[in-house]
Amino acid sequence: SVIQTEISQHLPLRTTSSADIWSLGCVYSEAAIWIADGYTGLEEYRLQRQLEANSAFPLSKAQNIFPFHDGTEVLRCVLDAHTDIEDRLRRSDSITKNVLDMMVQEMLWEEERPGGKALLRKADIVLMKARQKSGVRPNNASEMVRSGSRQRREYPPPQLPSPTQPLPPL
Repeated sequence: SVIQTEISQHLPLRTTSSADIWSLGCVYSEAAIWIADGYTGLEEYRLQRQLEANSAFPLSKAQNIFPFHDGTEVLRCVLDAHTDIEDRLRRSDSITKNVLDMMVQEMLWEEERPGGKALLRKADIVLMKARQKSGVRPNNASEMVRSGSRQRREYPPPQLPSPTQPLPPL
């Protein structure tokens, strides 16, 4: 893409697991917006990001590019969306804001992003807090043990209502 070409001219090309963590943080960010605002809200979020990125790269003719950074830093509209989302989430949603605060914020750091194991520990904490808040107790039928691990984790089946709108196109 044009924006990626412009960015790559300014930054050294590095493909690492850190880039994968960044990408997953972007997916979580869009999922959180969709949960809070539906597909229409997600389209608006993408438009805001495109407009802010276009102001960073005014000569870009790229369309349908929805970056999360300006070439060096996370876009301001991304950080603002994460801050403002709490008022738009369902009161029963005890996971989305915690994922943004405890995981995505660090996943979108420019440097020193957490690794997969650190994110797994944070995800366990998010789920534990959600279970405590909802009063859900894990049952033994859904207990799972990761191979090679001595830790036992409880994963009860999710009891969430189905989404009211279809998932956005990729």
